[in-house]
Amino acid sequence: SQKEWPRKQAQTKAAVRKARVVEERVLTEAKKKTKIAERVVQAAVKNATQANITATQAEDTANTVSKVREWWTL
Repeated sequence: SQKEWPRKQAQTKAAVRKARVVEERVLTEAKKKTKIAERVVQAAVKNATQANITATQAEDTANTVSKVREWWTL
């Protein structure tokens, strides 16, 4: 009714304000966690890249040793 309307309107406005606050908190937390995840992934990529370089170097060394052994056995 007409007497309830101002109270309902005030409750709605309060609920909207609370929803905005909650939304801002959730977005802030999500952004923080996203940045942390990005750092973790970047570190993993760096480690994987270094591991790949090391494996390539090891393979090259093994191939060189193999060729030297073949040469010595001739």
